[in-house]
Amino acid sequence: MFEARVKNFTQLLPNYMHVRFADTMLVSPSSAPRDDVFERKDNYYVYLKPFDVSDETVAKRMKFAGKPPVWMPMPPH
Repeated sequence: MFEARVKNFTQLLPNYMHVRFADTMLVSPSSAPRDDVFERKDNYYVYLKPFDVSDETVAKRMKFAGKPPVWMPMPPH
């Protein structure tokens, strides 16, 4: 579950939050891990539309073919 209720946020795209999810997991190159497990840390970046911003508000400044998406992926940085 993710809950974001912030007053101010970075807007690289109008009306969308710039969000980073940090993930840490244990992985193994083999299907039956033994001593080859290692820790992997990744960051995932998305543009996220706040729950209280209407589609009409987004459409005034952004042009989408249809309904504005709730989130959009962005490249790692």
